[in-house]
Amino acid sequence: MIERSRDLLITFESFLLSQTFPPPDALYNAWSEFSTAFDTWKSRDSKIFIETMVAQYAELDLIWQKVKDDTTGGVAEDFKEGIRENQLMLLVRIRRLAGDRTRDLIRTAVRDSRRNRLPKKERRDTKPREVPSSDATTVSTAVPAPAVVPPTVKPEPPAPVRRAQPRVDFHNIASGDDGMQSNRQIIHELALDKDFRLQPRKRNKLESMVEETARAAFWAAMRQDIAEGRLEKWIPSLAETVRGKLLRLLDSKGSLHRAVAESMDIELIRQQCHNGFYDHEKLLSYVLNLLPKICSPARDEDVKALVEDTSDYVSRLQKLLDVLEAMQLDHANFLLMISAPQVIPEAIPYERRLFAADLEAGRTTLDKTRQWLLAAKSQLPEGTPANDIHVHAFLNLLFGLETLSTSSIPETFHLDHPRIRDIRETLRAAILGGAIVLTVKTLLRRDVRSSWKEISTFVGTLLRSSTSTTEIADGVRNFVNETAAVPAHTLVAVRSAVTRILERGTADPVVRVVANRVRGFVKERLLATNSQDKVRLAASAGEVLTGWGVGEWISELGGAVERVSIWRQIDMGVYGEWYNEILGAGE
Repeated sequence: MIERSRDLLITFESFLLSQTFPPPDALYNAWSEFSTAFDTWKSRDSKIFIETMVAQYAELDLIWQKVKDDTTGGVAEDFKEGIRENQLMLLVRIRRLAGDRTRDLIRTAVRDSRRNRLPKKERRDTKPREVPSSDATTVSTAVPAPAVVPPTVKPEPPAPVRRAQPRVDFHNIASGDDGMQSNRQIIHELALDKDFRLQPRKRNKLESMVEETARAAFWAAMRQDIAEGRLEKWIPSLAETVRGKLLRLLDSKGSLHRAVAESMDIELIRQQCHNGFYDHEKLLSYVLNLLPKICSPARDEDVKALVEDTSDYVSRLQKLLDVLEAMQLDHANFLLMISAPQVIPEAIPYERRLFAADLEAGRTTLDKTRQWLLAAKSQLPEGTPANDIHVHAFLNLLFGLETLSTSSIPETFHLDHPRIRDIRETLRAAILGGAIVLTVKTLLRRDVRSSWKEISTFVGTLLRSSTSTTEIADGVRNFVNETAAVPAHTLVAVRSAVTRILERGTADPVVRVVANRVRGFVKERLLATNSQDKVRLAASAGEVLTGWGVGEWISELGGAVERVSIWRQIDMGVYGEWYNEILGAGE
């Protein structure tokens, strides 16, 4: 554009000096080239403005979707007017540039943002047909071990070897030893997300391989013993496992609970197996006839497939235990859902009481917490308020390109280790990905404000799935080669730039600038205290990030800000008195 403007001015000045009429063809050509370049620039700039404002409109819609049902303290009303005012202003501006396309653009952006950023609700009906009694769903947070939901139980061999009990320490009490979430963890998650639901435990590749090997050996041994008539070794203990799982799914005061408890007499089964005349198929048939009466509609297909299964007895028994595990998860989540309204208001005082008890009993200390807060305080000017120090310390914990050692995490985050890793990974991907995409746009002479979602998605996936600098650099170079017509030397420059960014980290000036801007972006939103400031910042988020050349990461950064904002409020509510005491003592 600048070159075309310069050419037009030089040609026009030559025409004025020569004073020849009519004007020479060179002037007409220079004007035509300038006009074409101007229209192209205007069209591209308008597109950037439209995309930015549509993203801002969608961001405001997300805020409204999350607060509209919160009537506590007039939260919804506080946000309503500010969001409506900003959306109307954006709508007018978008219509000026996009015209009749405005409605379709906004509808698409809102639909996509809701689908990607709002919690996904379970579409299937997972409510058990056998609903527990009101007594069974009462939850108390007044005692150290509240019974929020019954834990799911994995099938165990019939005669387990008793091992010495492990020493009870702070980690065991806080998180549980069986790999399942403790009630303390569940209440913490509910405080952070009222729609939290239990999920099957995720295992890494090695854990899955070990478990599959152990399960295969377990079922193979059972299959061989049953085929040889050694029923007593397996059937009684399996019947007890199945009976226990079924009873946990039933109302303790209901007729089905009594029927199952009476029908599955474990001692009688053991005697019959010992005498060699127990019909083990009868046990399976009884349970299969019972399942459709108590499972949730979401499990109807699984139960039907199990009932119609014609494989051997052990295979069907294995599938039965898997279905019972899924039913227990549905049952636990149903209890969680109806307990949440009573649990959530008590979550913060409950966590505070338990942590105070841990401190008093010597199960934990505040050594790492003190070091974490005082280090943040030393980085800020004298007289900085405690709230601002906490925000700075929080950001120190979440921002960093290197892997964070578990041993350095403050004690007050003992329930949040996976959350810290997840947020750090999100921010790391946004910072490195933003620096890479910004550099690639510059090398390709693209407008850094223009959206290039394809490359940001590709780079983000690479950063999360690979730790190899060479693999990531080659991947970005190949992507550019396949999607843009660029000379070979530019591809070499792209690969070299990506390698430099990954190897140098924050020592690289581009990474350092992006990291500082992203941190400032998050910090400003954490320090916002009223609804007007929050709406204003949300409305300008897309424009700010686009101006920095990292507009493609608005969804990731917006989601991270939402999670961190709620998390920090809960953290201050639980541990604020200890934080203030540490910061006061450090003055």
